Amino acid sequence: EEHCRTMQEHGWRGVSLAEAEAYFIDGEPLPVKSALITFDDGYLDNYAYAMPVLQRYGHQGVMFAVTSRMANASEPRFTLEDALAGNVPPLAELHEPIQPDSLGLPTRTDVFCNTSEVQAMHKGGVLAVAGHSRYHRSVFLGEEFPHFVEPAMQGRPFYVTAYGNIWGLPTFTALS
Repeated sequence: EEHCRTMQEHGWRGVSLAEAEAYFIDGEPLPVKSALITFDDGYLDNYAYAMPVLQRYGHQGVMFAVTSRMANASEPRFTLEDALAGNVPPLAELHEPIQPDSLGLPTRTDVFCNTSEVQAMHKGGVLAVAGHSRYHRSVFLGEEFPHFVEPAMQGRPFYVTAYGNIWGLPTFTALS
């Protein structure tokens, strides 16, 4: 919120994806103090927190979603505005992303937007949604490896390969 407020106070505006595309593709002018505000991967906090804050300060932005992480849902969940109005408690699942997996090991369980929230963002016109990728899998860079993957704390939210269980595989330098 502080970033959005500071941008507004200094005459900056978060532009829409359509405005940015028109600038880059067609050469349409943008105000001098313009920024494209982007959110990566499609986490629920983009809908619940970022969208209401962007709207409050007159900004727009874009969320690039990993589509395999979006669940089908008939209703969107609550937003920051609902919580501030006292209609609902804050979304607890956003504040506890580390949960035990089936073996009891701490694992990131980040929560992503669902299809109803994506539709609500589209209709609201504040936060556009575009594709990031389908799975956000890791891409290995080489065949060198110092050791084998062992069960441990998952360090990244997208510790995903083309394999279901990576334990015992060589650890490669990876891009994600």
